[in-house]
Amino acid sequence: MIRVHAFVLVALLALFGGCAEDSVRQVLAPRLPEGMEDVAEAVAYAQSFAAMPGDVQRLEADGLAGGFARNHDNRSRLRLALALGTPGSPVQDDVRAVALLEPLAEQSGKSPLRQFAATLQSQIAARVKEKRRADSLKGEVDTARAQADAAKSQVDAARTELQAARGQAENARREAELQRGQAEASRLQSEALRQQLEALKAVERTMIERGNPPPPARDSK
Repeated sequence: MIRVHAFVLVALLALFGGCAEDSVRQVLAPRLPEGMEDVAEAVAYAQSFAAMPGDVQRLEADGLAGGFARNHDNRSRLRLALALGTPGSPVQDDVRAVALLEPLAEQSGKSPLRQFAATLQSQIAARVKEKRRADSLKGEVDTARAQADAAKSQVDAARTELQAARGQAENARREAELQRGQAEASRLQSEALRQQLEALKAVERTMIERGNPPPPARDSK
């Protein structure tokens, strides 16, 4: 029955949406089954709180928290839970709302207030679970993105090191070619000097054979 009553209650609240909370309760109370008055008041208050501006919601929530600290009755507990469980409000705290609703949802019996609190707690708890799951997925995505960025940085660093190593290898190759060129030039110069010396020796032998003294040696530079 609670689901049917809740549906009728929501429809009536939509119809009397412009009424004040006390007026809504006065209109609904005579028409509701026994035990539904507290639920009607809670739903009316939730609608009223959701329509408040953000700064007013903060002030209202502070007042509710103070009232609940002084008196832990069901009405104060439920109102504070409804305020904290209002989506999009600046005071939204789903985890605390679930904790506040837990004693009401675990009451013995099947009173409309207990069933309303249990249903509300289940809905807010599901929202908390979904948010945690979304946060977890976001964390995994952020971690994967950070790992990808780190891997990219490592690849870029390795590429830079490889390019530097290639540059050093190219410089070493050019230096080796220069040294080989210098060695080849030295070898050719030595070979030219050797050939000149051999030619000079041949001239000396020829002159000795002919009985002429060899010409004076020239200083070869």
